[in-house]
Amino acid sequence: MKKFSSQPVSKASLPEVLLIVLITNLREWLPIKSASINKLALQFERLVSSRWTVKPLGLCLEERDDGIGAQLHGQISIIVQSRKCGIPYAHRDIDHAAFIKSEAELVRWVKAFNFEAHNDLDENDKAGAETISLLDYVRWPFRNRQRCLIEAPHMHNAAEKDPDFYFEVCQDLRSELTLGTSTIEPVDRPIRVALHVRRGDVSCMENKKRFTSLEEVKQSIIALVQTLKACDANFSIELHSQGNEADFEDLMSIHPMQPYLDSDPLETMERLIKADILLMAKSSFSQIAALMSEGIVLYEPYWQKPLLHWHVRQPDGSIDGKLKDAIDQRVAKG
Repeated sequence: MKKFSSQPVSKASLPEVLLIVLITNLREWLPIKSASINKLALQFERLVSSRWTVKPLGLCLEERDDGIGAQLHGQISIIVQSRKCGIPYAHRDIDHAAFIKSEAELVRWVKAFNFEAHNDLDENDKAGAETISLLDYVRWPFRNRQRCLIEAPHMHNAAEKDPDFYFEVCQDLRSELTLGTSTIEPVDRPIRVALHVRRGDVSCMENKKRFTSLEEVKQSIIALVQTLKACDANFSIELHSQGNEADFEDLMSIHPMQPYLDSDPLETMERLIKADILLMAKSSFSQIAALMSEGIVLYEPYWQKPLLHWHVRQPDGSIDGKLKDAIDQRVAKG
C-alpha cells in the first residue's frame, strides 16, 4: 500500500467508542431512522482510530445497480478512505451498471480507470474472510473483525473531510488511468473548454436537485468567455450533453461551440478529463472527470464537495476572482 501523508487523527476514547456503538444499535432496535451511509462512514473513521477496536481486513465497494459514474465515484471515495484510515483497499470490479448496454462496454470502463492497480489484497489474503456491511462493523467493531472485509456503496462525506488528502490520492489514481478511446484532435488554440450540461435523467420536473437551467449555465458561460477574452486567450468550447442542437441555441449564441450530444460516454469522459477548463454539472460523472483532471475546474455547488483548488461558480454565474490568474498561467504554458 502506498504511504500517504494525512493530518494526524486523534484517537477515539473508549467512552466515545461505546457511545457510537450504543447509538448505532439503538437505531436498529428502536423505531428510529437508521443512520445514513455518510454518517456510518464518519463513525467508522472514528472507530478505527481507537486502540479499543479491531481494524478490518480491508474495504471494498458494495454491489450497486445505479450508473457507472456513481459507482466509480463511490469506489474513489472508498479508496480515499482506506488510505486515510490505513486499511487495505480490496478491489472488486463493477459487474453491472444502469445504462451500460453491453458487457464489453462495462469492461472498457473498468479498464480505463484501472482501479484494480490500487488493490492491496490478493485472493490468498482474502481467503476465508467474511464480508460484512459498514453498518455491521459500526454496530460491533471489536473482536473477530480482523478477518472481515467491509463493503459500502460509498464513503463520500468522510473522504471529503480532508480535501488536500483527497487530492493527493486522486493524483495517484490518475497515474493509472488508461484512457485513449477517442482521438482528441490537436487545435491551434491553447485553451480547450469542455462544458458538461446534465440532461436525460434530469429536468425542472424530475431530479430537480441535480438540474441546472440553461439560463444558469448561460450566465457561467458569459462570465467565462469574458474572463478568457480579458486574458487574451485563444480558446474553443465543447458542449457535452444529450438532446438536439436546437435545445442549446441560447448557449451556442454566446460563443461558437462544438456540440458533442449523445456521444459515447467514455469518450465524453476522456474529453472532460483532458480539457484545459472543465465546467462541471451536478453529477458524479462530472465529479469524476474533475477529480481526475489536471486542468482548471469550475465547480457548481451541490452536495458533493469541491477540492480546494477548484473555482466555485456562484448562483449569478460569476466565478471567483482567482480564475483569471489561473487562465493567465495556462495561456503562458502554451
